Amino acid sequence: MPGIRFKEDMDGYVGENIKDFRDGEDYGKRYKNTVKIEGEIEVDSVDEFIQVSSHEAEFRGKFYCESLGGKASMVIENGRFNLFSIDPDSGHRNMKYSFNFNTPGGKQYYFYGCKDIFNDKVCDLIEDMTTLFTRIYEGKDSSGKLYGSGIMYFRIKDITSIVNMIKSSEVIGTDDLLEKINTIGKFLGFFIGETWKTYAPGPRFFYKTNYENLVLSGKLRENGENKTREFFFFSGEHNKGFPWGDEETMSDVALLISDGNGDYIRFGITKRSLQGFLNVDLKGNKYTYIGELYQINEGHSLSFSEINSYKAGGNIEKVTAEINLELDTQAQERVDVTFKLIEDFEKIIPDKFKDMVTEILLGYFAEPYKVKVTKGSIKITSSTGETVYSTDQKGTFGEGELGKINNLKEPTMWYNYLCGIDPKAQTLYLKMDYGTLRDEREWYIKDLFDKKLGEIFKRDIKKNLILKKKFEKNPSVPAVVKDNLLTLVNDHYPTAVFLRRIVEIKNNGKTFYGLEEHIDAINMAPINSDKETTVAVFTYKDADKRYVKPPKIGDEKGRKLYEKKVLNIYNDKEKFDVLDKVIAGSAFFEVLEKALAKSNKGKEDFSIIIKPNFMFVYSTSDKTTYTDPTLVEHLVQRIYEKGYRNIKIAEARSTLSVFFEGRDVKNVASYVGFKEGGKYQIIDLSEDLEDYDYGGKLGKHFVNKDWKSADFRVSFAKNKTHSYALYTLAIKNIYGALPMEFKFKAYHCDIGDIYKSTMDYIKHFPIHFGFVDGVTGADGPFGIFADPYPQLTMTIIGGEDIVAVDWVGASKMGIEPMISVYMQEAVKIFGKPRIRLTGNGELYKFWANTPRIASWASHNILDYYTFGYPVYYLLSESDPRFPAKPATSEILTMFRPKLKFMREIFFKEPGQLPSVFHQALNKLFLLWQ
Repeated sequence: MPGIRFKEDMDGYVGENIKDFRDGEDYGKRYKNTVKIEGEIEVDSVDEFIQVSSHEAEFRGKFYCESLGGKASMVIENGRFNLFSIDPDSGHRNMKYSFNFNTPGGKQYYFYGCKDIFNDKVCDLIEDMTTLFTRIYEGKDSSGKLYGSGIMYFRIKDITSIVNMIKSSEVIGTDDLLEKINTIGKFLGFFIGETWKTYAPGPRFFYKTNYENLVLSGKLRENGENKTREFFFFSGEHNKGFPWGDEETMSDVALLISDGNGDYIRFGITKRSLQGFLNVDLKGNKYTYIGELYQINEGHSLSFSEINSYKAGGNIEKVTAEINLELDTQAQERVDVTFKLIEDFEKIIPDKFKDMVTEILLGYFAEPYKVKVTKGSIKITSSTGETVYSTDQKGTFGEGELGKINNLKEPTMWYNYLCGIDPKAQTLYLKMDYGTLRDEREWYIKDLFDKKLGEIFKRDIKKNLILKKKFEKNPSVPAVVKDNLLTLVNDHYPTAVFLRRIVEIKNNGKTFYGLEEHIDAINMAPINSDKETTVAVFTYKDADKRYVKPPKIGDEKGRKLYEKKVLNIYNDKEKFDVLDKVIAGSAFFEVLEKALAKSNKGKEDFSIIIKPNFMFVYSTSDKTTYTDPTLVEHLVQRIYEKGYRNIKIAEARSTLSVFFEGRDVKNVASYVGFKEGGKYQIIDLSEDLEDYDYGGKLGKHFVNKDWKSADFRVSFAKNKTHSYALYTLAIKNIYGALPMEFKFKAYHCDIGDIYKSTMDYIKHFPIHFGFVDGVTGADGPFGIFADPYPQLTMTIIGGEDIVAVDWVGASKMGIEPMISVYMQEAVKIFGKPRIRLTGNGELYKFWANTPRIASWASHNILDYYTFGYPVYYLLSESDPRFPAKPATSEILTMFRPKLKFMREIFFKEPGQLPSVFHQALNKLFLLWQ
């Protein structure tokens, strides 16, 4: 295969017995300890070099060091050059140079140099590409004694250096001129592409990435025994940008071995890079991995974040592995799926230039291999000893893949991949699918543009293939029947979580194993916390069949059917079964019992306060604006059945209490359906106040005496979008517990920070449990005010940690939870624990979020009292049961009745159908649905 060769000369200074590079350079300059390389880099195959696991070439030439060899040249031995290798910890790209040399006196040394390729300051591309941080060690490798450190440079200002590099560059391995041009194009395309990814400023609209993958299924023999065990194995290296354009990388190894007793032994590792330890070489018919693995002692999953924060004695145990496989690989027909717009163009590309041109085309390109193992060994060394497995040649079969994705960064796409292997039949089943990762619906114009762009470039990447002797379309698609065998969780991606997991597959009555790549929108990794918590998420049965899209404006028949559906969802008693599942799945009573034991009180005296969200209700005709009282009372009933007797339901007055008559807590509670009686008491958190010094933003403020003395506080929120916080769940619900009635003036205007005020309140009076009523959800631009067509989310969420509960709740809305300042502050102060999710982690269908511009306008325009007070007074609405109070200004009082038509735009008139204006405004923000 054609390669490329070029020269590179560098020089600089090294200081003896110094570890710091800059100090070593300064020392070397003072004592004139110069170092110099006259080097030559030879890439014997550009095709192999640009693959993910390679980027390695031979480095040879001469080395000079004044203090070790004087003016004499020393021959570079065992020289290797690595281009754009990934640092596993930082994720930075590196250029690495390493070699041995012998002094004139015969003593051996080891040279290691690294260029850090990272855009950490403006215009540092040239500096990074020409600066080599250098160390020299005694002996054959870096385990020897450090001789010295320093810095070397490629003198880019020296025209001679550049001319020599260009003049020395040549294509090797071919005399064909077109092939030479093609080879240079591939190499430069790779170099420029990787450099562009690192240094190009601003947003990127396109991305290119590639990967290498090996998947095997078969049988192993342990320590030479005749008895075999089933095993499944996958390993791969995924370049920067895989799979949807994030600036991250990933390499992994996963091994599942039957233990002979109906269970499995599970090993795995996932890191940014395993370069130097892992080599997937399908064209060279070999695979090797020598390095650490992690054995999973409980459960079936292992995450990037768990490995990154590994501590001995936990759920995973570090072992070492040596995996050596000799392969027989047979390349198959390449699977190319490009956008429909360029399919015809692709057909006319000459075969000689097809690889080069597909570097430009947008699409998915996979070169599959049929793989047999001719010889293989797996050695696992743990604290208990060493176990050696050998592969059964006849009973082991697999698939390898060299793949590329060239795509648009927006809209973000997911790629679902399933590779099932039937080793007995020597058959592979491949399934590939695609879709839009999430409709974020936060940036109005961008989201509309993404939707239209997605329609223009829509392509059919669905491929169901069966590989026996050749690829054929497979009419029967294998079904995944078990997905909890072994999962590697790549939770370091900022966009979503990329799962690689071993699954059990059933097809035509036969059961076998497979590799599935799956996307999870909820990132369970911890932030600023070493704790772990469970969040339970349960949904109505057959919820998918009961979802319905909102009707069009003016479709009265459709609107009535939709409202009937909403009413049926609310009246369905299944919500109580779902809440019971959440109570059990989140271990609510276990948490309650621990708090009881800690209090040293009896159940009759142990004080429990449940804080629902109902004081912002404007009408019971819109049930999406408040927590369902029947759900809260069901929770009370379950608590009461356990023997607890001191149960309170608490709310504080809201700004609406200032604008309308009779809106004290007990009156509004009665209005929405709470029936205070023998099992619970309603309390007003704006009454019975005591002075309290919070420090922070709240400073010297107040607290309700019952809230202060409570032994167990529960936030029972409603699932809604929010024009300030973008979403409102269990944390935001506690803002409503702050004691001041005129919250807009007290917290928005006077204190000037609703977020830190809430955090101060939670810090001093912690919330012990959180629930979210998501039977329906008020979404769209004005979720907390009114949603003419609420989403039938049919979900209830619960957990001990309200940060985790809100994280899951926000993720299910299809948004990044950290967009809310409430979440940002909570994670900073309390941390986000590792989340173990029980139940349904899928995103809500048809959900639309508050545009970010609405949040900006709320904070920067409305939060000025002289402007915000008149707007809120004139546009706020409430049921006729609560008539409007006079404003502080007679003019505002006089104008309020005249602005009824304006209120109809933002609210459903209590007891009336939503106005056309109201529907139109919501639809305007939801055009991308």
